[in-house]
Amino acid sequence: MKKQSLIFVFFIFCTVLYAQTEIFEAIRDDNRERFMQLVQDAKNINLSIRWQEKTWVYENFTPLMQAVSYQREEMVLELLKRKAKVNAKCKVVEGYEIDKCDAKVTGLTALHMAAAKGNENIVKLLLRAKADTQEKVKIKFRHQECYKTKDGWFVEEFALGPQGYAETFGNHDIARIIRTAKGSKWIKEPIK
Repeated sequence: MKKQSLIFVFFIFCTVLYAQTEIFEAIRDDNRERFMQLVQDAKNINLSIRWQEKTWVYENFTPLMQAVSYQREEMVLELLKRKAKVNAKCKVVEGYEIDKCDAKVTGLTALHMAAAKGNENIVKLLLRAKADTQEKVKIKFRHQECYKTKDGWFVEEFALGPQGYAETFGNHDIARIIRTAKGSKWIKEPIK
């Protein structure tokens, strides 16, 4: 009887785990039909899970972040229409490296991800949905040998807003869009 109970609990756990990751897989696989079925259930819109993508391990990762990461513009729009939390934050607990130095990242938002990817349309969608342009991502090196910069300074931790994050990834046009968004006409266009 005990063995049957354990098997049943394991089955339920696997079923719940699969149900939680299904929307992330639909986004990754660009399965629009399945994605549209899954967003009908409001609990999937702001689902927050631990997610591994290649060597990166995220905590508090959302479907909006996944759609931004894969540059699925139509899915980003659909999630925003359904009130996805545009300023949700996740962290990278494994796999983030700068110059081969392992770092812990906290406060990463969908706008930071879009700024790094350089997709102008997605950045503008997020900004129109009131993404916070002042939110800082914090990057902390895990090992002391990584603290020293090329010019001799020691930096254990630093923070960047979406504009600075875009610049770091060489996306200067995206940084300009973020910087000038507030006074732009397009920023007032509703998400529809």
